Amino acid sequence: MKISKYILGVAAVAVALFTSCDKDNESAVYSPTGANISFIDKTVTALTNNSSADIVVSLSRFGGSGEYTAHYTLSSDDAGVFTDAGNGAAVYANGQTTTTVTIKAANMKAGTTYTATLTLSDADIATADTIVGKPVKTIEITITCDYAWKDLGELVNVSGFDDGATKKVHVYESETAEGLKVYKFQDIFAQGYSVIAKATDADATKFVIDKQAGWKYNSQYGEVYVNGTGVRVGKQLTLSLEHILVGAGNYSFGVVDEVITLP
Repeated sequence: MKISKYILGVAAVAVALFTSCDKDNESAVYSPTGANISFIDKTVTALTNNSSADIVVSLSRFGGSGEYTAHYTLSSDDAGVFTDAGNGAAVYANGQTTTTVTIKAANMKAGTTYTATLTLSDADIATADTIVGKPVKTIEITITCDYAWKDLGELVNVSGFDDGATKKVHVYESETAEGLKVYKFQDIFAQGYSVIAKATDADATKFVIDKQAGWKYNSQYGEVYVNGTGVRVGKQLTLSLEHILVGAGNYSFGVVDEVITLP
């Protein structure tokens, strides 16, 4: 897994090595001609212990001359959860190259993840500079309403993500409203990212790991999402997770196993 994590980086280096560096033929620096209205990120992920929360989304533009109002639409399959405090308008004051809008989430249930999408208007997409403009036209918002967790402490994990290394992972336990077991594996792949596995049977022998952010690749490509299934035999829980880089066209790093020994 360590080698495949850096495939994109190696490709970028290869391109750089074959790029000519002829300082005798340098030309003037190109000045963008379009405002290039864009979301700054392709995805934003939030976690809350409350049934309601605010999600702040950032936008950018080239230059900062004059006031400008960008427009966007909010869509979601989760009825009654998301509302737009800005009513579809993102306002740049004179001199501003960035601005923000606030999306409100409410009526959320514990242990549930909700998603919404913001999409720039055609008129704002048309402001893209024809040479260097590559605006982010849509952003996916994901927010999870958290469970009440019981701390199980540091447990042993044989990690396929780290080529079979034996590590420790902090584990928390909870239950759904239906009484099904839920585990949270804190910082299992990177600090600040927890992975949640939910039992699908009363005996807690089979688990599902819904699509969720697992770690961040870099600032350009954003977060890597994981999803998959789990099987518990005795105290041993095996999570089989696919790692997908959404910002690189859903590039898959493949499926790897995390083998965790429960108390």
